[in-house]
Amino acid sequence: MKIMYLGFLAGFLTTISAFPQLARAIRTKSTKDLSLWFLIAILSGVGLWAIYGFAIWDVPVIIANCISFIPLSWTLYLKLKFDVFK
Repeated sequence: MKIMYLGFLAGFLTTISAFPQLARAIRTKSTKDLSLWFLIAILSGVGLWAIYGFAIWDVPVIIANCISFIPLSWTLYLKLKFDVFK
């Protein structure tokens, strides 16, 4: 059971790491320093981790990756809006 707390801590740190980049992209209206392929790869990985979490019913993995998916998706949307389809 205590190992689950480690999973929650890792998930929390990973999840909050996506928010500063999103905040900066919103504030500056620029994502030129972000790689499109990085965002696609990280979003795909987070999505697959969430699916994996559901498959093995690992709550920390499910929660962290489902929450991480939100700011990463929004950052990808801003990347497409500001740099790809401007």
